[in-house]
Amino acid sequence: MKRTLSVICFAALLLSVSGYTECYRPTGRGDGLPKHIKTLAIPPFQNPSLRYKVEQRFTSAVIDEAIHRSRSLKIVSTPEGADAVMNGMSRDERHD
Repeated sequence: MKRTLSVICFAALLLSVSGYTECYRPTGRGDGLPKHIKTLAIPPFQNPSLRYKVEQRFTSAVIDEAIHRSRSLKIVSTPEGADAVMNGMSRDERHD
């Protein structure tokens, strides 16, 4: 009786959890850009604050993450000839 109850509980648990496998999609798979973008320009970000070299560290971190997420993407620093450009701007520069 105890073994049968354990098997039934395990089966119910397995059935309840198995429905969630298709819902989960991990982030960071590198497929967020359209397929036609092969070259991404990431110009150096500007530093409107008084923090020393924060724009260099932030630009470097964004480039590293872009390379990590999509190894087939070519990263350049100038927009000429790039398929897309990623510009960083401060909260004050945004035009909401």
